[in-house]
Amino acid sequence: MPFEKGSVSFRVYYVPRSLPDDAVESFAANAHPGFDSVLDSKVYGWVTGRHLLDRKIDEGSAIYGNHLRLQLLIAERKVPASLYKAEVQQEEEVRKAVRGLEFLSRRERKDIREDVKERMLPKMPPSIKGIPFVQLPDKNRFYAAALSDNQSDDFITHYNHAIKVPPKPYDPLASALLRKKVDVRDWTTTSFSADVPNDQVDDEPGRDFLTWLWFFTEEKGGELEIEGVGRVGMLMMGPLVFTMEGGGAHETKLSKGNPVQSAEAKTSLLAGKKLSKAKLTMAIGREIWETGVSDDFVFRGMKLPDQEEKLDAVSLFMDRMRQIDTFVDVFYGCYDIFIEMRKDSKKWSTTVSEMRAWAKKRKGMR
Repeated sequence: MPFEKGSVSFRVYYVPRSLPDDAVESFAANAHPGFDSVLDSKVYGWVTGRHLLDRKIDEGSAIYGNHLRLQLLIAERKVPASLYKAEVQQEEEVRKAVRGLEFLSRRERKDIREDVKERMLPKMPPSIKGIPFVQLPDKNRFYAAALSDNQSDDFITHYNHAIKVPPKPYDPLASALLRKKVDVRDWTTTSFSADVPNDQVDDEPGRDFLTWLWFFTEEKGGELEIEGVGRVGMLMMGPLVFTMEGGGAHETKLSKGNPVQSAEAKTSLLAGKKLSKAKLTMAIGREIWETGVSDDFVFRGMKLPDQEEKLDAVSLFMDRMRQIDTFVDVFYGCYDIFIEMRKDSKKWSTTVSEMRAWAKKRKGMR
């Protein structure tokens, strides 16, 4: 279970209300039916956070350190492509030899492919993967390792089906609406390059935010005062990915050497590209977090602060969840600051001028 040890990768989700009292029973009613039901299509269902074979969901197995801890299990059977191809070819050769034919009809070759697949699928061990999530029962947000859009769609569908509470990814659009009642779709498109008109760049708010945060860490000292947390230090590092939809090379990835101070980073900014992925380091006192972050607010490979004392398994899990909560509070607190500044036309105009000057004056050293 990735939330219990090592680095963590996750999305934040918002739910309109806390978990219902019968949430555990509802997830149990939608437990994975087992591998006997897995044939030629994916089969979904819930299992506990202990491991992917534990389908017995109850209070004892689903609640861990006062968090609901479950996984969405996705199982399917597949015949390896090379094995399937060899079996089909073998069957074709046998039929041609038995009937003295040089060629088989297109229809017969199709029938052979279907017969081989139907015969082999039940013999194949199922491939399985899980999407773990953790949630405090009285909170309106939770964390799930549904990183791709397809995984997120699957997770949302089955979470909602189980407890009739539809979650939303806490992305730049949803979090701005929920936290600040601001619709980022009303923002005017802004270029951070003096050489590129506003109407020729992307209007993705997540990219605007990450690019501003990079600028802030370099030009404004990189320290923010976050309500309820205090002073927080921020630092943006490589690998960096710059994106701008349209003609030409719309994505630039810089990963080797010192991407932040590279000539390519300066070139990307001056071309109107915005930061869509980066590595973010955050420090509060002696605690340090490092994570990859993308413009849709997905966090990958997050390293949590080191533990200074020996803890039992449950206490360690609880402390790790505290650390994740702290990071999430700070990250969205930074986004709040950006939103407040972004909706003030005078402050935003001043910031854009400063960012354009910052992009132009960069040394661009290799």
